[in-house]
Amino acid sequence: MWSPPPLDLPEELSDQAAAELVQCLYEFAAYVESRYFAQIERHYEGEAAEAVDPRQQRLWDDDPNEPLF
Repeated sequence: MWSPPPLDLPEELSDQAAAELVQCLYEFAAYVESRYFAQIERHYEGEAAEAVDPRQQRLWDDDPNEPLF
């Protein structure tokens, strides 16, 4: 499990500084997610595929273009 690195953040921040820090982090996270979206999706798809129990019956076909009925 990932744990954040130790950061030397100040004990006290003004309300405005705390809000601006969080906003900056949200914007940075959004930028990173948009920049590496394809890699992130592939990673999670790989994890999901590994988590599938082969004994579990499939609820739908693999072909999304095939009609349901």
